[in-house]
Amino acid sequence: MNLPRIDQEQDTIYMLQDIGESTIYEKAKAIVNFVDKESKEFEKRLDRAMIDIFERNGIKVPSTDKSVLKLAYGVLKGKGKDIEIVDTLLDYKSLGLEYVATTKGHYTVALESGRYLQCCVMIKEIKK
Repeated sequence: MNLPRIDQEQDTIYMLQDIGESTIYEKAKAIVNFVDKESKEFEKRLDRAMIDIFERNGIKVPSTDKSVLKLAYGVLKGKGKDIEIVDTLLDYKSLGLEYVATTKGHYTVALESGRYLQCCVMIKEIKK
């Protein structure tokens, strides 16, 4: 089993892990690890993308604490702007993905071709 790869292309953040050919037990174990441990790095990247939006709008964010992010989000909304987080795997069947392992917060963890765990979101700044 390979380590997960987290990447970002413009406003899209994704994480992919090749769990290889494995038994049902090994797949289940990999899914739990992906969701409970590996997704923390994905969530940090998502927080960083939101902080980038806040800072572009002149909002200083001293930490990634959820209460600080919530306060910064309120300030952003007060400026007439918003952040939209789009779960790009929500409609997994139309994408040819066979199985949704779980949904967590703003994203879905899906299994593709029996060996690739993945999650992907688009984060956008909305100007009202």
